[in-house]
Amino acid sequence: MFLQKEVPVSARLFEISIRTTYSLLRKAGFVPGLEFLAAVDEAQRIRAQVVYGDRHFKDTIKRVGRELEGKRLSLLRQLFHLEAPEVEHIFKDTGGLQGSVEKLLDRRNVQLLVQFMRKAVPPLAQVLLDERDLYLSRALKSQPGPQVVGVVGMAHLEGIERNWHLDLEAIQKAIDEIEK
Repeated sequence: MFLQKEVPVSARLFEISIRTTYSLLRKAGFVPGLEFLAAVDEAQRIRAQVVYGDRHFKDTIKRVGRELEGKRLSLLRQLFHLEAPEVEHIFKDTGGLQGSVEKLLDRRNVQLLVQFMRKAVPPLAQVLLDERDLYLSRALKSQPGPQVVGVVGMAHLEGIERNWHLDLEAIQKAIDEIEK
């Protein structure tokens, strides 16, 4: 693992869960990030510039650790008592992992999962969605020219759309607040 010793345990646990998730997806035949590789190939083919607009993974993991520090037990208790009928259909009777992943290609299902995440673990939703939506919005809005193409995870579409009306200065100010 790339994390240093001063990083909170919660950040380490989160990193392990992300790595485990990607490992399970690979075993089920999915290649996480394939859409980004396809975008890079196409950009190279047409000689377009490729810009990585997300916050660095290490920085996101550190932010998760800081947000969860001291809240782990209360969040765990909350999760064990939380019912999620609005997202059960995504993971029930789906044909296993592959069926669940296919259901997550539907924007409405992703929206439901995001709503559940906001209810179940608000600090994670803040760091993994809201904050990263700002970074992605900044990257897209700061590109020259009247048009830009972005390849982003479906869970970020609403946040980017919400931020799109903001000017770059307002987005940067929000990012500066996060990075304090």
